[in-house]
Amino acid sequence: NAIRPGYGFTMKGTNVTVHADPFADPNNQNYDFRGRPNNGTISIPVTKVMDNIQSGNPYPSALDLNLLFADNTTTLNSIQFWDENRSINSHLYRENQGGYGTLGAGGVYTQPVFLSYDNGGNVIVGSNNGQGQMLNRRFSPIGQGFNLIPGAATGNITFNNGQRVFFREDGVSSVFHKPE
Repeated sequence: NAIRPGYGFTMKGTNVTVHADPFADPNNQNYDFRGRPNNGTISIPVTKVMDNIQSGNPYPSALDLNLLFADNTTTLNSIQFWDENRSINSHLYRENQGGYGTLGAGGVYTQPVFLSYDNGGNVIVGSNNGQGQMLNRRFSPIGQGFNLIPGAATGNITFNNGQRVFFREDGVSSVFHKPE
């Protein structure tokens, strides 16, 4: 299905088996993204009080999130990033531990608390399994997903070319979680 620029999606893979040939394992999933790279202004309408909007860096270049906040001072409250305990090799909610870290408008990142979940994906009250990594989230690499947390009930959250920067992933100031 088509996803409009600026919007994101969430998925959980079926297996984390590593092979020299990723197509050799029938459990591996391959997603084919087609289309032209995004360029220019991309607006996401906020039409009501919303918990979050699944989004991500829509450009084929790094995105300076400080500039995203500066350009959206009345409509963007914070940005959330999912992190999970990567030592757990399971795709079952009840066996996973994870949570959302939050980047605020001042560029301050609050690392996530790793919570436990029941079979339905609901947080088990009182669960606390440590914290995720403390990361500098200022520069979002190509393809990085996140949730936008609106600060207003109406308006637009806008991405634009002025927020794009050249910044290499370095494991410190620009981090994209992926398999080694």
